[in-house]
Amino acid sequence: MAENVTKLSVQMLGGFHMYWGNREVRIKSGSSTKAAHILQLVLFNAPERVPTDTLTREVFAGCDLLDPNNNLKASLTLLRKQLLASGLPRSSYITFRDRGYIWTEELPPELDTTLFENAVQKALRANDGRAIKPCMEACRLYGGRFLPELEGYAWVEEQNLHFSELYVRVLERLAALMTQAGRQEELLPYLERACKLMPREEWETMRMRCLMELGRWDDAKQVYIDAVGNLARDQDIQPPAELTAQYKKLSKHLVKRVCSLREIVDYVREPFLFAPGNVRVTIDYNIRTGVFRTD
Repeated sequence: MAENVTKLSVQMLGGFHMYWGNREVRIKSGSSTKAAHILQLVLFNAPERVPTDTLTREVFAGCDLLDPNNNLKASLTLLRKQLLASGLPRSSYITFRDRGYIWTEELPPELDTTLFENAVQKALRANDGRAIKPCMEACRLYGGRFLPELEGYAWVEEQNLHFSELYVRVLERLAALMTQAGRQEELLPYLERACKLMPREEWETMRMRCLMELGRWDDAKQVYIDAVGNLARDQDIQPPAELTAQYKKLSKHLVKRVCSLREIVDYVREPFLFAPGNVRVTIDYNIRTGVFRTD
């Protein structure tokens, strides 16, 4: 019978969270303090150590300190106390080794970044015929920006770029494979989620194309309206060429659809007779058209 082992799960994509089994554990100082920054940097590099100079450079960047090493030691002492108070099993947590700091081997962390990275590699290596499912799993594991609480720090921005590029690659492959297989309905939720996690005009263009292929013309039009509105409000720029080109295709269909759906349902016709040559002319007016046919 398999042993039920409680593990330490760490989320870094979309926000920092730690779970001991099914219970979330939190340090009292919050997730954007110096102590939390040290914790996140050490956990991210586990099981490798983080050199002391790297910790002081990254965590205390921009701080005018006489002795950053003393501040580092003080923050570590506070952090250990808070980790013990959080409900984690008693441990040394972070120890000094070879001129650096390392997370304890007693509580090996399972990082969502590692799970996501492994899933992406599996999805990108898979043959086209078997790649859709692993691509879906990799997209599901991406939770958003890497450590948004620490936005602006050099190492955080570097890793955020790395993970966002992986997400773009795997989502683009998923979109291509699902479109080829005619599974646009299943693809839409992944594109809608991408628009929330990582707003990009490319996702909006893909959503429009997807909706148009499904015959959901009004929904496609609304996607364009919302996208253009967001660009004008947040960035004050014109919509990109691809999005505009997609809307032109949509507009042509909407015009054609309106013309084909309208039909004359009532009118008044009056004849006018001209004696010479017995010419008959009719004039139609008060013409009413229906917007939709029901036959």
